[in-house]
Amino acid sequence: MLCAGYIVPHSPLLLPMIHEEVHDQLQDTINAYHKTAKEIGEFHPDTIVIISTKAPGYKDYIHIAPGEQAVGNFAKYDHREYAIAVEYDSVLVNQICSLARRNHLPAGKRGDDAETLDSGTMVPLFFINQYMSGYRVVRISISDVDKEQLDQLGQCITAAAEDIDRRIVIIVSGELSKRLSSESPYGFAEEAGVFDQFLLTSIKDNDLESWDHINSDIIQLSGQTILPALCIFKGAIKETLFRSTVFSYEAPFGIGWMVAAFHNKDQNPYCALARHAMLYYWEHGKIMKKLQKLDDSLNRRGGVIVSLYLQNKLYEYAGATHPIYPSIAEEIIRHAVSAGFLSNQKTPLTKEQLLRCEIKIHILSEYEPIFFIEDLNVKYDGLIVMNNQKQGIVFPNTPGIQTPAQQLAMALRKGNIDADEYYVMERFQLEQY
Repeated sequence: MLCAGYIVPHSPLLLPMIHEEVHDQLQDTINAYHKTAKEIGEFHPDTIVIISTKAPGYKDYIHIAPGEQAVGNFAKYDHREYAIAVEYDSVLVNQICSLARRNHLPAGKRGDDAETLDSGTMVPLFFINQYMSGYRVVRISISDVDKEQLDQLGQCITAAAEDIDRRIVIIVSGELSKRLSSESPYGFAEEAGVFDQFLLTSIKDNDLESWDHINSDIIQLSGQTILPALCIFKGAIKETLFRSTVFSYEAPFGIGWMVAAFHNKDQNPYCALARHAMLYYWEHGKIMKKLQKLDDSLNRRGGVIVSLYLQNKLYEYAGATHPIYPSIAEEIIRHAVSAGFLSNQKTPLTKEQLLRCEIKIHILSEYEPIFFIEDLNVKYDGLIVMNNQKQGIVFPNTPGIQTPAQQLAMALRKGNIDADEYYVMERFQLEQY
């Protein structure tokens, strides 16, 4: 599963022990780097995939670091004592390479043995190591192969992680334009500012497809080297719904540094399963079978309601207040497909709508009969009242409901049940995702 993606700079000047006298100029980037590293630690990924513009690479071949481990230090910056060691995720590497071969991509483990880490790998890991440990690494170099092949390799990364059930974070480690002012050792070019502004706008607008249409003169004259890495990154996240956010941007020394985050909207297993089920139905025209490897919380029973939103407005929902199927997983799969494709009121979702829609899932616990409304806690308990075929339901913590009596009155009204009629009451708890 792809948990999140990030774009970060890789200058060793950002590290606390190197040229501390310039850190006041770099504080926005340093703060954003710590925010990024802390988030990654909270995701607890099994593997961090780093696409480094500093890693040894080849013009006609996308190099994926082989071997079991690697180490590097900052001796070049007079700090040999600061070393970074990693264990490579050889199983994930092999799966990526297998998918690359299957797709006839010029990518794999041939070439540099990659036992020495580059600064583009070490700088991000220096920050991350302050917030987590125990992860493995996949290191990928950039290449001048065409954009379509870079995009395809990105798709192979995500597919390989799904195949072997890896939780991954992907990091692009590189600078943006290198000719933003006369301070730059690479000189000045107006196109550099155009390139950086284009990238910033595209990320803020969540429009990564526009990266395929950047003017070639701007690309060349800006002095950038990050675009091949971004093409791999775009391929890796294209089938996942992300919220993209720019944490920081500054241009010290005439070089563009950006820290940006791409957060998976389907971080929890419930929403992820719902979108996966809808994608499967869109592609195959049939309900997917229950997945073999599931979070334990998906194997219990409960009522499920799946709601789909487009542009912050409810598109459709489907579900049942009581469990119908043997597990919550099957409830989610069935109700997600019903909401997305089988509604009598709405047209089926398009592929684009399917990837962009917001998913909200309500899981209702097993119902418990109650006999006195005083047994309700309106903040935590939902209420259902039933009379033969009629029923009314009120969720916990409903706006405007302050007392059990108000909750009961609303439930009766929703069920079109008269207060003088016979009815039974049940309470439940509600999980919302």
